[in-house]
Amino acid sequence: PPGMVAYTIPANESNAVAGAIQAGDSVDVLVTLRIQDVDVRTGNESKDQLTAQLTLQDVKVIGIGVWTPPRKSAPASTAGATTTDASSKPVEMRTLTVLVNQQDALVLKYASEQGTVSLALRPYNDHETVTTDSVYITYMVDRFQFAKPPIIVRAAPAPVTVK
Repeated sequence: PPGMVAYTIPANESNAVAGAIQAGDSVDVLVTLRIQDVDVRTGNESKDQLTAQLTLQDVKVIGIGVWTPPRKSAPASTAGATTTDASSKPVEMRTLTVLVNQQDALVLKYASEQGTVSLALRPYNDHETVTTDSVYITYMVDRFQFAKPPIIVRAAPAPVTVK
């Protein structure tokens, strides 16, 4: 459609619902990036933290695997002869091609190069958008009440005296 582009992203079992995604499905794009916070007043910086976010929603999948142009109809086979149809083999999912606008294509490019991209398969005919919170270590600890490990107090080494 006008204003849309086809964009291909790497896909495998661990980031694309174990190969369950098919052309025509809709997916949500989950992105994990390393984020560092900087206090502009003091110049203090936080440590890099992995942060996951639902980034794009209801993205249409238009192809899986390597694209092959449509094949012309094969001539009718003679009686008793068997033919092998290459299209009957399952397509190995190494890539997914999705339909997005140009800005979202840049989002996918950046996320693929700077972090990790995973996909969540949406239910059939569910096109509702949702609001989510970014997930990082403090969120996980607070929400799921992870026990914080004890702080290990290390004794300062004894000073060395030189005689």
